[in-house]
Amino acid sequence: MEIGIEISQKQRVGLQHNMTGNVKAFDAMLMTSGRDVSMNTGFELEPENFLYSRALKLDIPDKDIHDWMSEWFNYSRKVRKIESGDRKYQSPEESSAEGVYQFITTEFEIPVDPGFQGPPHFPKSIKINPETGEEEIFIPKNSVETARQRAFNLGVSSKYIKDISDNPNDWHDDQADVMFLANIAAAPGSDQYFIDVGYGKNQLETYYLFHHTKPDAATIDRAEKYLGE
Repeated sequence: MEIGIEISQKQRVGLQHNMTGNVKAFDAMLMTSGRDVSMNTGFELEPENFLYSRALKLDIPDKDIHDWMSEWFNYSRKVRKIESGDRKYQSPEESSAEGVYQFITTEFEIPVDPGFQGPPHFPKSIKINPETGEEEIFIPKNSVETARQRAFNLGVSSKYIKDISDNPNDWHDDQADVMFLANIAAAPGSDQYFIDVGYGKNQLETYYLFHHTKPDAATIDRAEKYLGE
């Protein structure tokens, strides 16, 4: 039997301060709280819960949180417009990018460290097997697997993650938004940019640095149109 716990915004802020040194546990609680009342940011509940947990982690002032999250919703819809016109199945013929955010589904090119004399290798990470609860070595092979791993690392439940298809065209809106948000939030060096986006700053730079890192000329034109400052 699953038990949902509803937590008010005021209670959440209080809990954050009471759980000093245990932010990860607080984030995990947020993701499994079963909250069923929207904060009216535009997002569905799962991405909204995720974004709220990031707001607390990044010390966004309580008075700013609603507008900060709403600006992230606006930003996410602009990125959808840039990537796919906010429509699934809009991939160019020569690309393996799919879904509203155009996640790449083909395998990464195998990286080789400069001067490394051994065989090519992927960077390894640890994940929890949702079936056994055991830790396993995990080697992400494409951007979908990377985003799922990042979502898990930031507190999204394994039960939710395992329902996210390998094919971004199959994702529901909430799944697409969680993958988009988590992929940026967990990227190295992204914290200040993640804060800035919610305040309407550095949105174009964030897009180039953490979402579409190798845009073609047409993508750049669309990005400048929707995110140019």
